[in-house]
Amino acid sequence: MVGNINSTLLAASSLANTVFIMIYIFGLGLSIGLTPAVGRAYGNEKHGQIASYLKNGKIIYLWTGFMLTIAMWVASYFFDKLDQPAEVVVEAIPYFLTLSISMVPFMYYMSLKQFAEGVTLTMPAMWAGLAGNVVNIILNYLLIYGEFGFPRWELFGAGVATTIARSLMAVFLFIILSRDKRVKKYLRAAKRLKIRRESIVNLLKIGVPIGFQFVLE
Repeated sequence: MVGNINSTLLAASSLANTVFIMIYIFGLGLSIGLTPAVGRAYGNEKHGQIASYLKNGKIIYLWTGFMLTIAMWVASYFFDKLDQPAEVVVEAIPYFLTLSISMVPFMYYMSLKQFAEGVTLTMPAMWAGLAGNVVNIILNYLLIYGEFGFPRWELFGAGVATTIARSLMAVFLFIILSRDKRVKKYLRAAKRLKIRRESIVNLLKIGVPIGFQFVLE
């Protein structure tokens, strides 16, 4: 959609997304560790352990989202070292920094998604993902081109649209899961539980290698 404006914005989005993906993919891989842990506990009917993984998983992945956001802000200071045209770098940085903010709601969404899949609920995340894509397309149109009285932010608008869409995906998925009878009991139990070192270590043992494998691939 930004390619319809000019080639500079297209190049800037490509540059920003190339760097973004390398950091983003680690968070994605890390969160995948929640599904087998929850699935194993679910298969063995260890409901207390499932709630513990839910609580501690959300904590780990939210902190990961914050840390990856900081890593991206640091990375933005090196864009001018990538041997790219100055006008491309100037356009890429605001877009990249806006995308980086989306890592926090995205990691929260992933914590809910991977948990839900561990207890055999795959449809809610699919609907949330589809809804997020629709919202992203609509907001892209409004904020990139400045249609219907919205500001014309071009590439920066695409970053804002993505961040809003990912935030709404997290909210939408939480609402869906909080209304499911199978999930309600785990959500209530998770609130009462304390942070457990054992659960955190188990999730990191599974997730960290997957995250690094994704990055290397």
